[in-house]
Amino acid sequence: FLQFVYNVRPDVRVVNLSLLNTPWYIKQLKAQEPKVPISMSNKDIDKLEIIPWEERTINIPVPGAVREKAFADLPEYVSLTERPVLADTSLPITVKPTVFGQAIRIQDYMVLNIIGSNAWKKPIYFAVTVSDQNKIGLSSYLRMDGLDFKLVPYKVETINADRLEKNLTDVFQYRNLNDPSVYLNDNIVGLLQNYRAAFLRLAHARLMQKDNEALGRALKKMEEVMPFDVIPAPDARLPLQVGQYYQFAGMPEEFTRLAALSYKQDPGNHEVVGAYVSLLQRDKRWDDAVVVLKSWQTLHPEDTEAQNKINEIEKMINSADSVAN
Repeated sequence: FLQFVYNVRPDVRVVNLSLLNTPWYIKQLKAQEPKVPISMSNKDIDKLEIIPWEERTINIPVPGAVREKAFADLPEYVSLTERPVLADTSLPITVKPTVFGQAIRIQDYMVLNIIGSNAWKKPIYFAVTVSDQNKIGLSSYLRMDGLDFKLVPYKVETINADRLEKNLTDVFQYRNLNDPSVYLNDNIVGLLQNYRAAFLRLAHARLMQKDNEALGRALKKMEEVMPFDVIPAPDARLPLQVGQYYQFAGMPEEFTRLAALSYKQDPGNHEVVGAYVSLLQRDKRWDDAVVVLKSWQTLHPEDTEAQNKINEIEKMINSADSVAN
């Protein structure tokens, strides 16, 4: 719609992997602008069917100039004046059978054909929603830049954190995702989790880099553009994960806030209740912890561990009162 009606990025061609199993769609990709490079004749395309296949390694040729251009995109790039021209090489990928361990689908063969026919002339991306099986062994060469993975001619860490942060914070537009008055159906809410997942991938990368400031910045931006109380988490435990990241970033109070939100969403989840009670104890909010545990006990009267925890906390309260007196 964006391309045909509003003329947005008409140079980009989206390839539907499911339809890529059908000859008519493959011929359409080959013939219509922007054309997808495919090396097969229409007659050969019409003959395509599931291909018998044993696990094997395929080498994708990579000219030195292509690698040089790709490396220039990296922060640690060293120019040609400081090192010799890169030699031609190839990417070895292990392609496993995708049909009952005996064959590959037409779509798998066509992905390989498109990559080979393209010869690195245009960038190729896989959407984040594409399963690992559909990536046919390319995962080591796919870099997450946003809601997609870019095929690059070298082994790469899963994401480029700086580029991902730029896209998530400066490029993407999150219009009305923080407005509770806008109706979003279940399907849209589900699809929007992909943006949240991208933020969490960025947060994990910043955690690994031990960059607490950038970690906190990513989490705050995520909650600013799509807060949990507007775009609910698909699982009540997800805010707990985000809270743990906040704690690593030096903001433990945000962990308690998100644990309370998780508890509100699913008060019957034992993991959520356990985490929330632990945080309330940490914050010395013992009365609140007892209230949560008693609510749990009402739902689960057979849980003796909950009663033991209540007794333990009440002793701490009484002990604190005695000291105060």
